[in-house]
Amino acid sequence: MTFKPDRWLSILLHPLFMMCYAFLTLYLSASYISFLPDSYKRLLFIALFLNTIIIPIFILMLLKRLGTVKSIELFHHRERVFPIVMVIIPYVFTLLLLIRLQVPEIFIKIVQGGILAMIIAATVSYWWKISLHMVGIGGVTGFIIAGLILHYFTSLNLLVVVVVLSGLLVSARLVRGDHCPSQVYTGYFTGLASILLVFLL
Repeated sequence: MTFKPDRWLSILLHPLFMMCYAFLTLYLSASYISFLPDSYKRLLFIALFLNTIIIPIFILMLLKRLGTVKSIELFHHRERVFPIVMVIIPYVFTLLLLIRLQVPEIFIKIVQGGILAMIIAATVSYWWKISLHMVGIGGVTGFIIAGLILHYFTSLNLLVVVVVLSGLLVSARLVRGDHCPSQVYTGYFTGLASILLVFLL
């Protein structure tokens, strides 16, 4: 199999992975979150992994099997609306679980920001093809910026890394021909703004 950087970047930085990446970043930070019991953090991560990756993938595969969508990559913009709405459901369950468990507020805000970004993406997708990949990594960028402002993170290195990865992902999506520049930039700032609104307002 030929190694294609644009293909692998699109897989590794898939929007379904972004919320787990945000939680892991928080776990590895120097904030008080890193000092929570390992068993507690592991339980939260398993719940997040199941509800935001495994169940959404199952939903997409089921929709393809039923013929509701032609491909799990959701090439056509209107084809994306129903799958995004369906994927929001396990995210809402995750939010309710976190609230019930009375976890630190930052975890709840990450999920709230993700849900808001998906609602906006689903709405826009009815008329226009927005880049979901860029919505995802834009959300992580917003999370890092909010974390720096609110002192969850102390190093600018995290922001540098996520901005570089964002640039690489923009290039990958454009090289693959999946989006035009306006679609990737709109997606990026949609994710960025959604998270910042939740964290800073």
